Amino acid sequence: MRDVVLAPGREALDRMRSGESAAQEETAADPVLRSGVLRAARSDRREGDLPLLRFLLERENAVRTERYEERWPAAMPVASHGQDGDVPLLREATAGQITDSAGAVRWARAEEARRPENDLTWVDLAQRQDRVENARTALIRMLDDTGPDADRLRELSRALEHLGDHESSRARWAVARLPGPSVRQPKHGSPTSGG
Repeated sequence: MRDVVLAPGREALDRMRSGESAAQEETAADPVLRSGVLRAARSDRREGDLPLLRFLLERENAVRTERYEERWPAAMPVASHGQDGDVPLLREATAGQITDSAGAVRWARAEEARRPENDLTWVDLAQRQDRVENARTALIRMLDDTGPDADRLRELSRALEHLGDHESSRARWAVARLPGPSVRQPKHGSPTSGG
């Protein structure tokens, strides 16, 4: 799944790295492709990518789409370089959280740890690429492989609901069947009836 949804981003990233202006224009105009390019760049970091990453972040800042959260994945690789000249751009992307280059590096490390890419990252990207069947199949496999983990089942249920899939009811049913918190027993024997 990861390789399938990253393929368009990797291809566009390779073209951008080679200096192809059409690839840059195409990526700038397509928010889904930009998301794929950002994730491809995150998984294949190269020394000379900072200008390209800066361009992607500038575009995310400029378009202010409904997917505001794309700015932070775009800001993370730029911030990790800790360049003073990038601070205004990063400040805008993070609503003022970054105010200097040292803080940018700390912020990038914290965000990398807080926002790891996982199976649901690729499901979301598949859905955005109109690969709904790929996304559904992956989610159902995850649901089948999930044990009695209420948080994970709820997360999968929400993702399936977002796809409009009836399998979300199976995840909700599995959560409902999980045992509740154990009843706390008295410390010294059983309680006595009044009297």
